[in-house]
Amino acid sequence: MSGFSFPIEAGPIYQTLDRCLSNSPHIIGGEPAMPREFPHAARLGHRNYKGQVEWFCGGTLISERHVLTAAHCHYSPQGSVNIVRLGDLDFDTNYDDADPEDFIVRYFTIHPGYYYPEMYNDISVLRLSRPVIFNEYKQPACLPFDDGRSVPSFIAIGWGQQGSVPRTENKRLQKPIATIPHKGSVNIVRLGDLDFDTNYDDADPEDFIVRYFTIHPGYYYPEMYNDISVLRLSRPVIFNEYKQPACLPFDDGRSVPSFIAIGWGQQGSVPRTENKRLQKVRLFNYGTHCRITADRNDEFPVGYNATTQLCIGSQEHKDTCNGDSGGPVLICHDDHPCMYHVMGITSVGVTCDTPDVPGMYTRVHFYLDWIRHQLAKK
Repeated sequence: MSGFSFPIEAGPIYQTLDRCLSNSPHIIGGEPAMPREFPHAARLGHRNYKGQVEWFCGGTLISERHVLTAAHCHYSPQGSVNIVRLGDLDFDTNYDDADPEDFIVRYFTIHPGYYYPEMYNDISVLRLSRPVIFNEYKQPACLPFDDGRSVPSFIAIGWGQQGSVPRTENKRLQKPIATIPHKGSVNIVRLGDLDFDTNYDDADPEDFIVRYFTIHPGYYYPEMYNDISVLRLSRPVIFNEYKQPACLPFDDGRSVPSFIAIGWGQQGSVPRTENKRLQKVRLFNYGTHCRITADRNDEFPVGYNATTQLCIGSQEHKDTCNGDSGGPVLICHDDHPCMYHVMGITSVGVTCDTPDVPGMYTRVHFYLDWIRHQLAKK
């Protein structure tokens, strides 16, 4: 891992590799993630002045103080991201195998090439207000080792919606694009959670306030180029088995055939249901075939950008959806099967559950220098 991920004092390596689970194919067409399978999964939201939190984006823990997400997550009707949850699995229970913990976002940096509402350079880095204490529920993901052009498939994860009518939130992390109806900028991050509907899952949920965030300077809403942002949490994450950073990529992923997407987003198109349990799904690298399926519109005025975006999808009913935005698409580390490289960020798609019509994901490798610059800020 040395040289490939952002250097923290010691690369977080799982001590119980025998407990790692295989990446089963299947946030639409996906399946529930297993406890501690994606300890870098972050849920992002906005906490209002009444203390109420609305969760609407996903992210990836990449160091003890930083979370990687999509720049467009900061343009939400709820408010900008100011809280991050790590270590959770199912938001509907406290009895899952999880260790949820919330972190305040100290600040965030949006990529300078992001111009809302376009979706180019849709990437952002958040800085947490305190360090994450790594454990088996909280671990960072790795950054990519190449641009992923030759990777045939990916895994997407997230807590996004699993349907489209009527809309209900997914409380369980799923492993598998659509732009979500944001309600305000992200101001809270949850880490270490698995299932939002229970406190009895194997999880360690913890909420973190977003101190500030940096949107990429190339992001110009509503375009979706440079759709990337980094949030800084108000305090460090204490890493444990439920909260660990992901690794940054070691290349651009062009040769990677498939990825894993994770998230709490919606799980289907009808009905539109809220997902409380983290889900995961395997998606495939379409590469230059995107030039056929990605039409120009307000979000992509110059079409698909193969340098800054990944084109990922499936011929089956498998997809990311509303609520998964900002979450990671991943590949496993060659030497450490429980470590993941975050190759992409869930950005935008035509709609949910459209077989053989891929979505656009921010290519993390292209933004490595910008990400490292954000991580180096004091």
